[in-house]
Amino acid sequence: MGADDRCHGVALTTANPFDNETRGGRLAADELNGTPFRRPEDIEVGYLKNGNEVVYFTATEELAVYSVEELGHGKAMVRLAADESTLKNLGHAATTGHINSPDNLAQDALGNIYMVEDWPNGDNVGGDIWFLRDTNNDGVAESVDHFMSLQVKGAENTGMIFNPANPTQFIVSVQHPDSTSDEVNGMGDATC
Repeated sequence: MGADDRCHGVALTTANPFDNETRGGRLAADELNGTPFRRPEDIEVGYLKNGNEVVYFTATEELAVYSVEELGHGKAMVRLAADESTLKNLGHAATTGHINSPDNLAQDALGNIYMVEDWPNGDNVGGDIWFLRDTNNDGVAESVDHFMSLQVKGAENTGMIFNPANPTQFIVSVQHPDSTSDEVNGMGDATC
């Protein structure tokens, strides 16, 4: 199929990319050997020590956070910022936590990145927030530090934001902890 065919509306795939019931977009991309997205969930934009702009994004299916450094002239450098293989709590007390569902990102006033998991908390896993300790500010964490856990059964983090007026304060949005699942008595599905 030549370029002229594409310009005149000739289908490139047998899958209908607009059919949401069959996930047609993914089927069409697979048919054309498109690069999988790996379920990106959130982004944060900041600056590295060298002054270059950087975009961080989560790839939930890969259990990872990536950084994309803007190099100028249409070029960029993609790096693995953190994943399960990154050292944990380096120089601090050990953690038994595991990175199991990076979903959201947050950035504090100093440009530090926090990875927010959306895995529902069970008895002792899930609902974690990790601090990506990037000591040389190059877009790659030397350690991921277990910042906090929800510790409410069934609870799932849905986001985190720092207070611009008081940068040491933050809010974590939480949804569907088991303790609020009784909608018959007026209790909702989400809390903040």
